Amino acid sequence: MRQIKFRAWDKENKRMLPVDYMKLDFGKVPYVNGETFSKDDGWFVYELDDDDFELMQYTGLKDKNGVEVYEGDIIRAKFIKDGSEATGWIEYFDKDASFICHLKGGDYALLVALSELEVIGNIYENPEFLKDKK
Repeated sequence: MRQIKFRAWDKENKRMLPVDYMKLDFGKVPYVNGETFSKDDGWFVYELDDDDFELMQYTGLKDKNGVEVYEGDIIRAKFIKDGSEATGWIEYFDKDASFICHLKGGDYALLVALSELEVIGNIYENPEFLKDKK
């Protein structure tokens, strides 16, 4: 069973935040993060609105360098079937309840069809990737 983890992109401050604790309540996600939001006691509870952040789920996979792969990550990989290279970004696909990789050129692949994954960025810190995805 894979570990359930999240991270959040802070839209206003343009930074990635780890999510250490999360409780869903009325469309808001309060989270506790002792590293980023520390006070004298070491913990601070912060509530975010959906308009303020993008929440990304951990895929349960690590890339070839041991980096955790999340939704929104841009990866370079190889197709298991023929060894050809692919570059794309990760998204959770509700319809199939699986993570997919949106490939340059407009196609997509299931993550299980790829090997030698390497995280090379994410679509929030590298938005130009989405503009140049063809």
